[in-house]
Amino acid sequence: MNIPLKQQTLVVIRALYFCMEKKWAELEKKFKLTPAQQHILFLLAAHNQKLSPTQISDLGCWHLSTVNRILKPLEEKGLIEITANKEQLRYKCVAI
Repeated sequence: MNIPLKQQTLVVIRALYFCMEKKWAELEKKFKLTPAQQHILFLLAAHNQKLSPTQISDLGCWHLSTVNRILKPLEEKGLIEITANKEQLRYKCVAI
């Protein structure tokens, strides 16, 4: 890939990010959801299946303890459900 094409690609990615950041800020005010909480909801919706906190950690590039801290308010608001994995009870499953 040549340098001008890389630069143009980067500019497009930054523009998309700034657009999304503005939308995230609007959602944060309207629904009282942080960008990190919105990201977790997006990951769950995009995968359309239950994910473990470890999978969310890998997909979101967060430490597992950060994921667990972010999940708690989402569960309290009733936006997600956290259940025990039926095969391995010590593991959790997270679903919208």
